[in-house]
Amino acid sequence: MTKARRLGVYTPVLYSVDIVLHTLTFEYVEGPSVKDIFLEFGLRNGAVVEERMDDIAMQIGHAIGKLHDGGLIHGDLTTSNMLIRAATNQLVVIDFGLSFTSTLPEDKAVDLYVLERALLSMHSSCGNVMDRILAAYRKSSKQWSSTLNKLAQVLQMDHSLYNTHVKLLAFDLLTLTQTSSSSSSSDPVSFSRNGALLSRAETVGTVTSRDLKPNKFLRFTIDDGTGCVNCILWLNQLSSPYFSRRNPADVRLIAQTAQHFAAEIKLGVIARVRGKITSYRGVTQITALDVVVERDPNVEILHWLDCMRLARKVYNVVPPCK
Repeated sequence: MTKARRLGVYTPVLYSVDIVLHTLTFEYVEGPSVKDIFLEFGLRNGAVVEERMDDIAMQIGHAIGKLHDGGLIHGDLTTSNMLIRAATNQLVVIDFGLSFTSTLPEDKAVDLYVLERALLSMHSSCGNVMDRILAAYRKSSKQWSSTLNKLAQVLQMDHSLYNTHVKLLAFDLLTLTQTSSSSSSSDPVSFSRNGALLSRAETVGTVTSRDLKPNKFLRFTIDDGTGCVNCILWLNQLSSPYFSRRNPADVRLIAQTAQHFAAEIKLGVIARVRGKITSYRGVTQITALDVVVERDPNVEILHWLDCMRLARKVYNVVPPCK
């Protein structure tokens, strides 16, 4: 949240951090959520409503553009996580609990996709508000072209779980169905669970092995109690041909972030790893995009509960891809 403020996005001010009581004190923002405002817009019409909606959509697009150009992915862009400050009518973005650092167009596109789905499900009566947001995003973001190209691909694919970091226990992750993709696909292997295509996953567990090749990669293993998941974190961004056409400043930021993650991953720590599901010598692994070292000893149990709840209520009821 503090990084978002440094990027010029309004967020609640952090007043204090109490390391003894484990509490944070934030500013209370007086004003309605964008969700409530848009729901009210759906019941009304007129020039005043259109003018205010244009203003809010413009603020949303500009804010997301600033976040993305600064390498910050919100992770949960919904209208519930946006407030309008009553005194100034300024947009305030909240709840960065799922945020992570990335400059990849795919991650930015998925961020926008989450917002598009939220608007479609909750505010379809508001018309083309997403188009207005994207118009403002184009003006705000310097890298808008690559991001919106990826967004178009995501919308065309539109698999309900494909671009989600699904929470899976190691046992489930290691038993995903692997299928060789067509030669025209950028991914040689695709993964599915009960017929639903998956591309990303999140796992939480103890780091039980660590093999570092400086400036090349870090291989490590996460043990969550049901099995061990192999993970790889690439550290070769500055020398890889894959990044040669990217903006040098962006590549340096990605490389610095990867080196930071590598330093955090130590034997015995509890880590949360999110990334792309890949295969190495026929074994499913995670190519890490985001790593968080957890301090709460209960986080593994909570992850187990999340995995079981999501499997029962979400993953097991998603219709297979056709």
